[in-house]
Amino acid sequence: MSEIIRRIVSIYEEILPLIESREREFSMPRAPEELFGELAFCLCTPQSNAHSCSDAVERLRDTGLLIHGGAREIAESIRGGVRFHHTKGERIRAARDFMMGGGAAEFLRVLERSGDLAAREWIYSRINGIGFKEASHFLRNTGHGARLAILDRHILRFLAEAGVIDSIPSSIPVKRYLEIEQKMTYFADSVKIPLGHLDFVLWYRLKGEVFK
Repeated sequence: MSEIIRRIVSIYEEILPLIESREREFSMPRAPEELFGELAFCLCTPQSNAHSCSDAVERLRDTGLLIHGGAREIAESIRGGVRFHHTKGERIRAARDFMMGGGAAEFLRVLERSGDLAAREWIYSRINGIGFKEASHFLRNTGHGARLAILDRHILRFLAEAGVIDSIPSSIPVKRYLEIEQKMTYFADSVKIPLGHLDFVLWYRLKGEVFK
């Protein structure tokens, strides 16, 4: 066993109770407004700090803008902590109108009827600004997607470091995403860490915390 694998196995054993606590939190029943809050967080995350995005969404909640704000108001509220705030403000507004207009209920029906993979494809194909990474993140943060990979830069960097992939791709079209996800799944199985837990382990290795 290589040193890098020994390290992540050690981290996993250390933080497993924290991971399980976070999973219980994610799995709690959510109202449509709460589901949308997680989607708004995922819309904010590309090229932005996760804590800053979480803080931005909390501000939107506290001021009522998450549910009632226009695109410009939302953009001004998230400005500073979230990059491309104008674009993301419009995307949050459009996603809210779609999800609150029946999209959230349809998403839950797809999830119940067809499972995580179909639900990820559904979100990806309907919400502007959501790629496979963000769709996987949204599912994980709402208590689903245990066998989906969230292929962020820190994950890809680790996979390259561990020899799971040859190099960090400059872009990840869907076909390539699925290929890397499969390789990460094999790796997770080989080290006996559930795929849904491995992201937490690698984030902890990088940041020293279990977040979201």
